[in-house]
Amino acid sequence: MAGAAISRQLLATHAYPLSFGLCFLVSFVAQALSWISLSLNREAALAWQRAELSARAYLRRLPEILRHNHNFSRYLLARAFVTLGSMANTFFVLYARQEYAISDAFAAELTMVALASQMLSNPLLGWMADRTGWKLLNEVCTLLGLGGVLVALFVPGAVWLYVVFALTNIALSGISLAGMAMPMEFAGQDDLPTLVALTNSVLGAPVLLAPMLGGWLVDRSGYGTLFYTAILLLMAGWATMRFGVREPRHEPATEGAPGA
Repeated sequence: MAGAAISRQLLATHAYPLSFGLCFLVSFVAQALSWISLSLNREAALAWQRAELSARAYLRRLPEILRHNHNFSRYLLARAFVTLGSMANTFFVLYARQEYAISDAFAAELTMVALASQMLSNPLLGWMADRTGWKLLNEVCTLLGLGGVLVALFVPGAVWLYVVFALTNIALSGISLAGMAMPMEFAGQDDLPTLVALTNSVLGAPVLLAPMLGGWLVDRSGYGTLFYTAILLLMAGWATMRFGVREPRHEPATEGAPGA
């Protein structure tokens, strides 16, 4: 929130390109301090029970997890659809500039709305997931993201962008929380690093593809096509998560077992 407020002040009081240069400088200093703090952390010692594998054996084992743990594979498919559906998020500010000619300061205000939405919603989303599970949180936040795209598509006026950014960033916050925690519930303690790494690797492809696909759609057909495509992908992601994935916390951790 403080960073967004500082950026808004810099953009409002300095001309381009000095305004952006100052924002980048402040960002660099803050991230350098963050890296120093992170480097001073120490991980707690943990005794692993799994026998060590060679790199070749480890890589050969990864496809077996996807083939045998069907519930986990369907979860990754649902997440891939949702990640691709988030392609619209990258272009909301560009859309607002073209459609409503918003100023740099207004764009900074949207950033403040986005960060405030994430900050305020995180505790509530975590409380919800503790009681209902990460699967339901994924479903709810996918629908919130879908709502943000629908507002951008069908409700005219720059002021509604505040609602768009609030909905989409609450959705991103919840999906991010679930994305960190839910894979850990598909396996036992010794398999956590493998499943977390596999999740990040598999979902890396749609993360890379989403903005490229979104930009291609905008260039060829405009923002309307982008938003409609995002809606279809988000609906596919919600349906796959809702009807194809079982809540893993209510099942034994059977990573690698056929039919799991």
